[in-house]
Amino acid sequence: MLFRDRLGILISGNKKLGPKLQDAKIGILGGSFDPVHSAHMALARAAYKYANLERLIFLPAGRAPMRAESYSASPADRLEMLKIALEKADFPCEILTVELESDKVSYTVDTARLLLRKYPHNKICWIIGDDHIRKLKYWKDSNELCSMVGFICAARESSLFDLSGFGCKRSVEIDMSANASQGAESANTREISKDGNIVEYLRSNLREAGVPRSFRAEFIPFRRMDVSATRIREILSAQSGLVELRENSMLDCDVLSYIRRKQLYGCANNPKV
Repeated sequence: MLFRDRLGILISGNKKLGPKLQDAKIGILGGSFDPVHSAHMALARAAYKYANLERLIFLPAGRAPMRAESYSASPADRLEMLKIALEKADFPCEILTVELESDKVSYTVDTARLLLRKYPHNKICWIIGDDHIRKLKYWKDSNELCSMVGFICAARESSLFDLSGFGCKRSVEIDMSANASQGAESANTREISKDGNIVEYLRSNLREAGVPRSFRAEFIPFRRMDVSATRIREILSAQSGLVELRENSMLDCDVLSYIRRKQLYGCANNPKV
């Protein structure tokens, strides 16, 4: 059952939520979810598995500071599609609607402060694709943000942060602070990779990307997927490429039914969708 908590900000995604465990890790996956698609769900599932999360919170964006264009679907429709997709999730998850419901520009650091007040005894980890790593230095109060929360990073666009070439079967932890223990990181690396230089390889790429010194992250094994909301909207709007949409399972079937019913993304007059 879907519900709001006493603060009016959380909606349960499914019935698998357990008790809040002290010191447990909570993953936060933000995005426009316009619409939510298979790559979103695969990333969430990988983060839950490899980063040993207690639960995962989806954070649909409202007015994002670094997004110039407007969203194609309304906040209500984006939220409803996310609810539909999460009803089938095989991991414990919730939806945080605080950014979606705000009429102001939403900054990650402000949402992080809210979550730390709500979960003072938990570890908050932001899940991001590697395309966001080079943008981190431009985020509001990025140094403070990185000192407050950790990150879970997955390959999305750049091969610089892709673990697939190292044969990793576990996450790789990186701490960019001056006090990071190089010895401990190297020992952990030898357990998960034939190449003992993977940690320094990642650290070097992170230094080049200009991440804050307080940046801490887990890089997880994740197979990059050629799926994007932009491509899905193009297919629906152009009324072409439907075979690609179906064969690649880009959208949950119930989400697609909702899109058809609500005539979103220009597919209203497309009987083949």
